Amino acid sequence: LDRNNNGSRDPGEPGVGGAVVTLTGTDVNGGPVAFTATTDPTGAYLFDQLPASDTNGYTLTETQPAGYADGTDAAGTLG
Repeated sequence: LDRNNNGSRDPGEPGVGGAVVTLTGTDVNGGPVAFTATTDPTGAYLFDQLPASDTNGYTLTETQPAGYADGTDAAGTLG
């Protein structure tokens, strides 16, 4: 939760639970990959036992839970 809206998670700012995180892409064998996880109360999530990706890697997207607005984050930011 970026309380000061600076696009980064600063010390003392809590994670957001209940956000849906989706990982998509193609594995090294050309097969489609699509996994979904929901963040725990601290904002943590885990995708375990992922197959190796093709040369394009995977794409990670998130959908925040109701009551939250998207702030000043951008692809690659710590937020």
